[in-house]
Amino acid sequence: DGSQPAAPWRFVGLPERYAKPPSVFDIAQVDGKKALRVRTDKSWGSLVHAWSGPASTLQFQWRLDTPLAQSNLSAKATEDLALKACVSFDMPAKHIPAGERTLFKLAQFFSSDKLPTATLCYAWGQTDSVGSVIASPVTARVRYMVLNAAASPLGTWQEHRRNLPADFLKAFGSESTTVPAVIGIIIGADSDN
Repeated sequence: DGSQPAAPWRFVGLPERYAKPPSVFDIAQVDGKKALRVRTDKSWGSLVHAWSGPASTLQFQWRLDTPLAQSNLSAKATEDLALKACVSFDMPAKHIPAGERTLFKLAQFFSSDKLPTATLCYAWGQTDSVGSVIASPVTARVRYMVLNAAASPLGTWQEHRRNLPADFLKAFGSESTTVPAVIGIIIGADSDN
């Protein structure tokens, strides 16, 4: 129906100095289901929902109609995501390696929002294999876990049920052996690269 996602969801884009158009989010009927529709055209954007609680299970479904053929999550120049569903964790800063901790503090200084210390993004990749875990080439505070890729059928709902504690440890286990609390959910897509 074209309506906007309601609060407590809020849009977050890149800072103005990057001059990227925002990805578009609206509510639409897709295959007879009310769904969040995400459209991206040389754009970047996320919907963020602050939420606090223990990590348990995340269940969602998504479908992709148009893939990003050039996307490769391992390279900064091609780090685009056709779809992402992310969970942010409140990992104690003492678990962040020293060099990254300094960069994180600097990023936090310039951000108007509290930045999460660890974010696990489930991704619809393209060239990356399903099941792979990839550190973002922009910041190691974000790790991608590829759930669907080029071989996944387009225009078909894909259902996922994820064990957040197990996935967190797979992605961030080298930094922390305990699973911190969840502090937010992020949905997004970008094609700015």
